[in-house]
Formats: sequence, structure tokens, C-alpha cells
Amino acid sequence: MLTFDKMLPKNIKLEKSWEYYYKKLQKFEKENGHCNVPFEWENDAELAYWTVVQRTSKMNLTKVHFRLLNQINFDWKFEDTSWEAMYKRLNNYYLKHSHVMIDLKDTENSGLRQWFFKQRWSVNTLGKERKEQLNFFLNKVQGLNFRDVKWDLRYNELIEFKKEHGHCRVPQSYKLNPPLAKWVHNLRRRPEQQNEERIKRLNALEFEFGRWEPTWQEMYQQLIEFKKINGHTSPGAKAYPEIAFWVISQRVLNNKKTLLKERKKLLNQLDFDWKPMQSRWIKQFEGLKKLYIQYKKKIPYQIIKDLNYENWIYAQRVYFEKGKLTAAQIKLLGSLNIDLHRKPITAWELMFEELIQFKKKFGHFMVFKKEIKKDYKKLAGWLDMQRRYRKQGLLSQERIDTLDSISFIWDGEAVYDRKGIARPRKKRGF
Repeated sequence: MLTFDKMLPKNIKLEKSWEYYYKKLQKFEKENGHCNVPFEWENDAELAYWTVVQRTSKMNLTKVHFRLLNQINFDWKFEDTSWEAMYKRLNNYYLKHSHVMIDLKDTENSGLRQWFFKQRWSVNTLGKERKEQLNFFLNKVQGLNFRDVKWDLRYNELIEFKKEHGHCRVPQSYKLNPPLAKWVHNLRRRPEQQNEERIKRLNALEFEFGRWEPTWQEMYQQLIEFKKINGHTSPGAKAYPEIAFWVISQRVLNNKKTLLKERKKLLNQLDFDWKPMQSRWIKQFEGLKKLYIQYKKKIPYQIIKDLNYENWIYAQRVYFEKGKLTAAQIKLLGSLNIDLHRKPITAWELMFEELIQFKKKFGHFMVFKKEIKKDYKKLAGWLDMQRRYRKQGLLSQERIDTLDSISFIWDGEAVYDRKGIARPRKKRGF
């Protein structure tokens, strides 16, 4: 059964009083001679929605409200006043999509789909005039299923694609119409699933079954479109797998000095990034340099951590230790007073440093407190792990000594006094 709430627009809210909308309905009645506000009235969507609510909640209205509505000859038969509006929506849907087989996934038109379904089953109970109006659409769906309609829709989209591009090779990463890209990909993989009629229609478009390799020029055009949208020439492998692989292959060919000069010239016209790792390194360095100047050569540790430069600096120390930094990079990092000879800090040492900062701030180790734990969940979990590992004999003596050096409380359930000093919890006796 079609419920009213599924036919109502979800983005409308009635925030004003009942009397406010009633006065508006009175004005509508004086101007039009009736209270049948169109279901999708663009002039006042709130009033249209309000009238529907009055009909659907008729039994819950107060006697005063019910009497006031009757005084202006309010029409309580919602089906009579909404049928024309729903028919109009169906007609508009057909004009836009060229079919009336509304998909189950189309949540925006779910109410329309249910309404049309109801009309199809109760067509014999409709009046002569309405039956004649619906016959056009009923004939459209007779003997059809949604898969046939969907196939025709994608086929028409493929025709438009060929008119624009001159071929049917829709890229798998075609962002302008992902459903078409997926449909074309499935056709190439499983042509045996298509009947003879469909094969003939596809052959008429010179559709290429099976796997095809795009030409260099076609991939170059895709890169141009990518740059127009994103402003760079380094597509991500997850979002754009085809073009990302092609871009990497051009860099490999260039490194091997086997890339044609004409092609390299065309790529250079797009400001092609031949060394993306180096570009990202320079971008990170420039960001850190701005902070170095801003804070007068003394960047606070918390700023470095909050802006995610901590891991980058750690990585540079690792690369330096393995001899993977160039002389120019070492010189640039030295200009920011970054000590590359310092041994890279481990994850354990980073958490220990955070524990020290916590104690400086609060004067204790009570990370488990509810009002504190919500902001230090990671540290609380780390402390619990250290205590557990020590009990199990899995924590090294070196780390135990390091924690002891700051008077760490190993008993996580110790009682703290008002000054934050830990006192052993008294064991209950008999």
C-alpha cells in the first residue's frame, strides 16, 4: 500500500504555527475558490505540504481545527487531489528518462514508483478518464522488464558517447558516467550473455568486444581532462587506475631514455611531473621552512606534531641513516637545524615523550580518569599495555628502568590523593 509519507518531499519542515498556515489556506481559497493546493505547488511548497498533513492526520486534529477547515470547504479526499499531481510527475519522469521503469535504487522517486505500481494493479477500478490517461504508460511497460529498459538506456548513452569521442571505448575510470563505464566493461568481458539482436545493435556502433588497449594519444587526452579537473598530472592509483598506470609507464620510459621526443614534448606542455617523490619532498620542506621562519627558528613540538611533520622528519633521519638522501636534501634540512645524526625515535619513545608531556601538564599519571581519558585514549591504551607486558615478563628491563626514572606507577589501580600522589590500595581482609 502506498503511504503518504513516501510521497511527501523530505526537505520541507513546518516550523510555524497551525494558525499561520490556516490563514494562508484561507487566502488561497479566496483567490482560487477551493482548498485543493497542488501537491507540488512551487509557489508555496510549505502550504502544499501542510494541507497533505491535515488530511493524513485527520483523526488527530482538535475539534476546533477540524471545524475551521470545514468552514472553508476543505477537501479531505487526498487521493482525488493528489492523483493528477502524481500523474504529472510520472509524465515528467518519462520525458526525462524515456521510460517509466523506475529503479528500486532510485530513492528520490520511490513514492512515484509505488504509486504507479498501485495504478497498474488497480487499473480496472479507475475511472474512464484516468484509465485513458494511464494507457499510454501502461502500454510502455507491458511485456517489458527493468533490465531491458536499463540496457536500452545505457545503449543510448553509448551512442551519445560515440558522437562526442568518435569511438565506443569508454574508459573504466570514466568519472562523467560511471554506470556507462561499468556496463561497457561487462559487455567486453561477457559478450556471450547478449542475444543476437543486441549484438547486431552493438556491431552497428562498431563496438569492440574483448580487451582493448587504448592508444597513446587517447591516454594523453585523458590526462588533459584529468589536469583540467584536478590541476596536476599525478592521478591516484585507487581513483584512476588506468591513467595512473599509464603515467607511471611514461616516467619509466623517460628514465630509460626510450620515450619518444615528440611525446615528451607534449607531456611537458602539461607541466608533467617527472619526479613526483621529489615534488612531494620539496612541498613538505617548504611547509616546514615557513614554520621555521614564522616561529623564529624554534618551532614548538606540538605544532610539528599537529601538522604531521613529526613522521616526515623521522623518515628523513631513517633515509639519512640508510644513505638515501641526496647532498642537496641534507644541506636543505641542515638549514632548518634538523639534526639528521640523531637516532630515529621509535614509536615507543614517542609515546614515552607524550607521557612526560602529560605529567608536566597534570602532575600525575591518572590517564584513566573519565574527564581526561577521552582526550588521551591512545596514551591510556599504551600505559595499560606496558603494565600488562611487565606482569607477563614481556617488557624489557631497559624500558622498565626508563619508566621508573620518571616515578611511573605500575599499579594502574593505585589510589591518588588530592595532590596526585599515588598510595597503595589497601587489600580487604576478613
